Amino acid sequence: MIKKRLLSLILTSLVLITSFFGISSNVNATNNEEFVFETIDIKDLDEHPDVKEKIIEEGFEDYIKEEKSYKELSELYELDDLKSDDPLEIEGVPAKEVERIIQQYNIPEPEILVTEDSQVLLVKRNVKTNSIDGVIAFNLLVSDSGAKLTMVHLQTGVDPVDVVKGEIMKYNASGTKWVLDDTKRINKTNVRSGTLVTWSEDINAVSDYFEYELTIIDNGVSWYFSGGGKDKKWQRYNFEVDRYRDLDALGGQRHHFVSATPLRRAGFDSNYAPCIRMLAIDHHKTPSYGGGGESHRDQEEEYLKEQRYQAVLDYNVEGFRKTNDPEGYYSSLLHKYRSAVVEAVYQYEGYFGMDN
Repeated sequence: MIKKRLLSLILTSLVLITSFFGISSNVNATNNEEFVFETIDIKDLDEHPDVKEKIIEEGFEDYIKEEKSYKELSELYELDDLKSDDPLEIEGVPAKEVERIIQQYNIPEPEILVTEDSQVLLVKRNVKTNSIDGVIAFNLLVSDSGAKLTMVHLQTGVDPVDVVKGEIMKYNASGTKWVLDDTKRINKTNVRSGTLVTWSEDINAVSDYFEYELTIIDNGVSWYFSGGGKDKKWQRYNFEVDRYRDLDALGGQRHHFVSATPLRRAGFDSNYAPCIRMLAIDHHKTPSYGGGGESHRDQEEEYLKEQRYQAVLDYNVEGFRKTNDPEGYYSSLLHKYRSAVVEAVYQYEGYFGMDN
């Protein structure tokens, strides 16, 4: 069984899906409190020159840089388990064949997804003097290996936070819905910079995403926020290609890259035909799906009965190229399923005997 996750494509695309984040609320001080927490979106940091100056003065300007390369991110967060700039590799498909298919079928270059576009900083401000006692950043990093939630004090001479507690949740795609798969609790005291929780389990669905809730307590002052969610920054994909009979949908759907009915009518066994594991909403948008795909299937059948196998593969690659991504993350389904399409084409060339 040939397995390949689109996640490797994401990493190949220099895409480290990462962001500082939070849906937060400021906490007002009482007469007995010495400080309050404030939140500042990184996009608005120039409107808070004292905070920006404090971060730079402390030598942490790299953390507030809006766009970071993988190398920079790796140095900041010790991401030894992540890879981003390796060439596209597909298990079971020789490297020369991958390159040939990309060239022959005009497979587009990987798209660079947004990195760190919603950063939020937590500022600890002295009530009496209005001076800044500290700046903290929280970061959820999602990769093929799982997820990591980190907390970084953007200053030297750190005063540890008394309590950080909450939970991180993983949701799996199930048809057109999302269901809670698992939860990990967070409860730490005397917290310095470092990892709050690591989610090391591999993806076990066609797609999943992470979100979290945290409460920060320091000197009796509390601050609550939540982050992550159904967004390309925190979502992973598990698109694989295999014969229809051997492929587990894992909450998605199995898509015959060349449609099942035309294959059967042309004398092929569709149970042994290569399929792509897809999100249900993506599968429903493919040009061959359902009643709206009748003309597409008719054309496939014509090509198959004429033994024009190259034409039927070209036709379906173009169908993916012309179909928008229902999630709105990619320019087309061909961009989104890039590595899966390469693998499917390679398998169909063998299935049709085109490699002889």
